[in-house]
Amino acid sequence: MRLVDTKRIQLAHFDDDKIPKYAILSHKWEQEEVLFQDMQQGTALNKKGYAKLESCCRVARDNGFQYIWDDTCCIDKTSSAELSEAINSMYRYYQEADICYAYLADVSALSELSDSRWFTRGWTLQELIAPHDMIFFDREWNALGTKMSLVEAISHRTGIPAFILCDSEQIETTSIAQRMSWAADRVTTRKEDRAYSLMGIFGINMPLLYGEGEKAFYRLQEEIMRVSEDHSLFAWRHSGEHGGFLAPTPSAFKDSGNIIPWNPFTPYNSPFTLTNKGVHMDAPFIAQDESGRGIVILYCAEAGRRNELIAVHLRDVYLTMEHYERCRTKEFETVDLNHFNFIQYPVRTLCIRLQTRDPRPRDRRSRVAPEAPLGKVYSSLSAAAVAGDEGAVWLLLAQTGALTGASGDDAQSAICLAARGGHERLVSQLMTQRDTSNFLVDRTGRTVLSHAAEFGHEAVVRLILSTARVQPDAKDDLGLTALWYATRNGHKEIVALLLATGVVSANVCGKGESALWHPASRGDFDLVRLLLEHGAVDNEAGQTALCEAASKGYARIVEALLINKASPLEAKGLNEQTAFRQAFTQGHITIMSLLVSYGANIEAKDLENRTPLCYACHKGDEALVEFLLEHGANTEARDVKRQTPLLIACVEGNQSLVEFLLKHGAKTDKLDSVGRTPLARAAMWGNVSMVKLLLENGADPRATCSNGKTAASYAVGKETKNLLTEGRWYRAVLNRTGSK
Repeated sequence: MRLVDTKRIQLAHFDDDKIPKYAILSHKWEQEEVLFQDMQQGTALNKKGYAKLESCCRVARDNGFQYIWDDTCCIDKTSSAELSEAINSMYRYYQEADICYAYLADVSALSELSDSRWFTRGWTLQELIAPHDMIFFDREWNALGTKMSLVEAISHRTGIPAFILCDSEQIETTSIAQRMSWAADRVTTRKEDRAYSLMGIFGINMPLLYGEGEKAFYRLQEEIMRVSEDHSLFAWRHSGEHGGFLAPTPSAFKDSGNIIPWNPFTPYNSPFTLTNKGVHMDAPFIAQDESGRGIVILYCAEAGRRNELIAVHLRDVYLTMEHYERCRTKEFETVDLNHFNFIQYPVRTLCIRLQTRDPRPRDRRSRVAPEAPLGKVYSSLSAAAVAGDEGAVWLLLAQTGALTGASGDDAQSAICLAARGGHERLVSQLMTQRDTSNFLVDRTGRTVLSHAAEFGHEAVVRLILSTARVQPDAKDDLGLTALWYATRNGHKEIVALLLATGVVSANVCGKGESALWHPASRGDFDLVRLLLEHGAVDNEAGQTALCEAASKGYARIVEALLINKASPLEAKGLNEQTAFRQAFTQGHITIMSLLVSYGANIEAKDLENRTPLCYACHKGDEALVEFLLEHGANTEARDVKRQTPLLIACVEGNQSLVEFLLKHGAKTDKLDSVGRTPLARAAMWGNVSMVKLLLENGADPRATCSNGKTAASYAVGKETKNLLTEGRWYRAVLNRTGSK
């Protein structure tokens, strides 16, 4: 940690266990602040901000402090690593300071306190809460009062309860929504800093990614969900209809300052589970209409109104009861517990999308269906199919006079959604309708069999195949078959059923991918074996099944593919790397041995023209080097810098690798890209032991570099020079190595 010496106004560095007492400055940045580089280069006096720094040092010195911390000059902001560490530690810096000086450059009198821009800045929120002792100063550095003496005025201005201002340890007793509300009206210069300035308030650490914009606030909320089960995180309102369960900005919590966690049923909430689909949470859901809209009840309430839980609007986008999104974000609902029927609306697990919907065009299968007016058959029939409600489907079909009474999209959605949901009896009910044939393929060309296969519903697949009304190898508009969906999701039993028809080929999968690729990528040996037994091969270019399995370390799958000659050995996949090269990059020696035993090329170069041996020497991986040398790797191959493995090992200073390479016949007279020998390289770094090793293994001290100089000309250090110039050593080495 760097601190400013208040006497000399110079930086001093302290280890974490030796940090002295210090005062800390909180202020709004102005023009020409004193930066770290100014302190280092002696140009601080030339900056307008030096007067502020000097005054702060004077006040601290008068208060008995030898050191202060100022964020303008104590952080090297040109170092992203240091900046990240400092921002992640900022709350602690202010919390551990003995006193904090809040300098209000736009205040001349106490009556102007509430109008200061200091209260509008994002970073000053944690700087207000974290310190125990705090003094406010006007523009002339006259004390206006302490945080304690001004607590009522500050609380009124910021909305932060007085007890939090008096004791920051109490912040954990407040809700997520309350803390967010304190930041709702604050601003920062960088968009990302609205999130980063709140990390300390929530006890969160996360990497800084300047350039991500508003995504930083989403990341912050996701990190909060990993450590908190507080539903008030979702109790926000915003004018935009963006569909995400997380707030797009702290401003959305402006009116949430009185919301507290409250679960009247259990002493704790179920933890959130985050996936790439969204957040999975347990809560009651009340469906409101047939378009998939409803409200989810949150375990939080407004203070003083604990009988009324807050609820927010959701929409079941695909009418599958699997994926929801937020809608009607401008408003809340409240649910009166005195009139709520928990038997009718039990707790269920919901998956709710977290962030704003991607504005890019979607695949046709992920298209959001338009909301249907209440009472229309399409919405009702689809919703009933999703729920698997056989009685409702029967009633609707009876009312409309069978499927022909509904629109084509309606009937298609109903059958396919029933198949996706695994509702065997409902699928059977719909498929037995006399006019079903035209509705077994949806508008994207996917069959009802494809939907059932994708989600692994074995009983439904058996049922559909038994009807013989759907072609098992039919392709949809994207060229994908039911087999592709089944293999992608690892449904071995479904794959076996499809292959058993005798119609489905293990080599006709679609999308230019072999059926082997997905199971090989997941390490699903049983499914790979099943496909191989049915003659599956992978002759596609690029990242083949063999490349994928080799990269991920699935030795049994690699061996099975090799035995069956089901995937080309030297096909180049990711980064133009063969299967051997990918196994090597990941350090999978067992798989490397397998591939070599089948004739894999161990000299395959990467995009930087490095052989595996060159790369292994660069990494210093002795196990890989040993493997490659034992299998005959070329010790004289050169990389793009024209360095041999021996030269690379010398450059890296890895003596054990140098010794190993020399034992395997590596030549000591090869020149690197600048024309130096390995001996000259070792000599110029003063590496005595390396020089001795090279001399003892035949390196000729008389050998010249491309400029005509010998290694002795580059020698650094007395001992190195003596090794290369001392007569007895010189002659002894020549005699021992047989040099003439």
